[in-house]
Amino acid sequence: MQTGFCRMKDSLGEPEPCPGDRCAFWEGGSCAFQSLDLRGRPQLAGLLLELRGELESVKEADDARAARRRFFRRLNAGSSD
Repeated sequence: MQTGFCRMKDSLGEPEPCPGDRCAFWEGGSCAFQSLDLRGRPQLAGLLLELRGELESVKEADDARAARRRFFRRLNAGSSD
């Protein structure tokens, strides 16, 4: 579920649609930093965006590794037939 704009990007003057549940900071149906005031705090917003990018990269890499493991497990299971 997407809701408006990403607060971190918006506070940096770079409005972009909120990624919703695809965001590393999305929990319980909303942004974990929904109540954090980022106005006038560009360094904090930038730091959070860097952290978000790193977390999402790790998740993507973990997802890719898991997909490869499933693929090879199925491939190996098929070779014994």
